[in-house]
Amino acid sequence: TLNNLALTYGNLGDHKKALELQEKCYMLHCKILGEEHPRTLTALSNLAVTYGELGDRIKETELKEKIYTLRSKVLGERHPNTLRTLFKLGVTYSELGNHKKVAEMFEKLYELRCKILGEEHSDTLNALSWLVFAYGKLGDHKKEAESEEKVYALRCKILGEEHPDTLSTLNNLAITYDKLGNYQKALELQKKSYALRYKILGEEHPDTLNTLSWLAYTYDELGDHQQAFELQKKVYVLWCKILGVEHSQTIKSKENLEIYRAKLSAQNASAPTQASKKPSFFQRLFQKK
Repeated sequence: TLNNLALTYGNLGDHKKALELQEKCYMLHCKILGEEHPRTLTALSNLAVTYGELGDRIKETELKEKIYTLRSKVLGERHPNTLRTLFKLGVTYSELGNHKKVAEMFEKLYELRCKILGEEHSDTLNALSWLVFAYGKLGDHKKEAESEEKVYALRCKILGEEHPDTLSTLNNLAITYDKLGNYQKALELQKKSYALRYKILGEEHPDTLNTLSWLAYTYDELGDHQQAFELQKKVYVLWCKILGVEHSQTIKSKENLEIYRAKLSAQNASAPTQASKKPSFFQRLFQKK
């Protein structure tokens, strides 16, 4: 009854009152049942959630660490409840911005889910996706790309290459290769992503336009400012049509267009100079002699 009352206060948004009751509930469970009893652990879990609702992520994390340790001891690390606790702990560390700890939690979770559920299970793929996120935040783009390649291959196999989740993974993978400076690989994936999104969603869908904008960026990084300008121009025209010229997305698109325009103008202006400096066939022949 005390626990239900606490949950009711929580549902009403009075988390301070809920916390007061849940702390009392947890202490009573510890005294009567012991701290390792399933009901005591549930009470502790509710308490952790309430600390989270109050914005005290440090206390929430501390309690979730305790829950995970006790559930591992009592139920074993492979038990579904233990694995769920490990997942929640990883998410809480993410909210704290401790991405090193996030990677540690999800590396362990991914390994266990592979063993228990298999690598193609949705929960296993979810853990691997969190790993991709953690590696990206840590700036380890090599590991990010390796894990994302795996996610993409498995989603293609399970869901098909035209499924929204697969397409999202493909787009993110291309962006990761951009971060690595492998623009040729990024270009290859972005072309594929754009073609599929154009086919499935249409050219005016936001996801299609965002992919086209990334494609323009990659061409720019490769030094093809003409192609970057042409693609970004198309993006800008479509955003004007869909959102209007005053929308923030349209304005950002125009800013990118002006950047590519300036680079293209500079490239065109320097082209004759470069041509004049380049030795002719006869000059090269003379130099050889």
